[in-house]
Amino acid sequence: MKIAHVLKTLTGGWLAALCFACSPQMPDAYTESQDAPDIYPDYTDVTVPPNIAPLRFIVDEKADAYAARIKYPGGEWTTDEREVTPSVSQWRDMLASAKGGALDVEVFVEHDGQWTRRRPFKIHVAEEDIDPYLSYRLISPSYVTYRDLTLNQRDLTSFDESVIYGNMWNMHNVSTAILTRTTIPGVCSST
Repeated sequence: MKIAHVLKTLTGGWLAALCFACSPQMPDAYTESQDAPDIYPDYTDVTVPPNIAPLRFIVDEKADAYAARIKYPGGEWTTDEREVTPSVSQWRDMLASAKGGALDVEVFVEHDGQWTRRRPFKIHVAEEDIDPYLSYRLISPSYVTYRDLTLNQRDLTSFDESVIYGNMWNMHNVSTAILTRTTIPGVCSST
């Protein structure tokens, strides 16, 4: 019994140390700046639905090193990369805990050994979910032939995209084209 307890304690300690060692460290000493962070896309003080796909951005400023922290109720997520890219599961946890509130974002940049914290900003999280799909016409950049026209959809809660209908020769009759290609019992037939 004692040996099992000791092993659990040691294993838990090693796991905690490993996780702590792998977490990017935020600068202890830094200068405050009232300049907004130069990020792309600019997500400063936006409101997002709680089921949106992860917002990912880059710090669009030349620097020697980067760090960012996103605080949410019950936790925080950190990175020491120029690209701020939380995973889908981390992002969902952040939004779920901040629903109706906000995420607090801090961006740090280092120049010549001196860290600067740009003005923190919020990403507000709405109470209401967004409708999950958006449909759009995808047109090839050269747009030489109609066979390159497709009707696509994007799942706004993830990064999934799919073709609804391809090779559209008459995009003005999209609903007719979809209905004639869809089998709905008692409504229309497949051609």
